Amino acid sequence: MNKYRQNKIPVVEDKLFAGLKLGEIKTFVSDFFDKNLKNTKVKNTHKGVTVEVRKSGLRHLFHARNAGYVKFKAVIVLKEMIENAIYCNFNEPDVDDDLSVLGYMNFKCSVIVENKIQIFRIVVRITKDGKFYYDHSVKVRK
Repeated sequence: MNKYRQNKIPVVEDKLFAGLKLGEIKTFVSDFFDKNLKNTKVKNTHKGVTVEVRKSGLRHLFHARNAGYVKFKAVIVLKEMIENAIYCNFNEPDVDDDLSVLGYMNFKCSVIVENKIQIFRIVVRITKDGKFYYDHSVKVRK
C-alpha cells in the first residue's frame, strides 16, 4: 500500500449520524451533497485533474448493489477524498458506454469511517470534451 500512500486521510465525524437509520442517512447525505458538492469542481493533487462532481455520481452510489452505511457516510468527505486520492490505473470505455466517454481513471483513497481506516475506490469518467466527472460509486474494499 506504500505505492498508494496519501498525504492526508479524511475523517468522517460519526456524531453527524448518531441515531440515524439507513434511510435517514441517505436523506442527510443527499441534502449535504446538494448544498455543498453538487456541480462543484475538485482538483486531485496526485494527477492534477479537476473533477466535476455531479448528482449522477451520488445516484450511482445510492443504487449500488452493495451500498451501505460506510459508503453513504463517506460522501461527507467526498471533496477531501477526491483531492487526496492516489491514481491507480485507467480503464477503456465499455462497449455500452456513451460514445463521448474516453475512459475511466481509478483512484484509491483511505478514509476513517466508524473509527476504522476504510479503503475506497473512486472512478472518474473522462469525456471527449476534456472533462473529468466523478462517476459511479465509492467502493469499500472488503
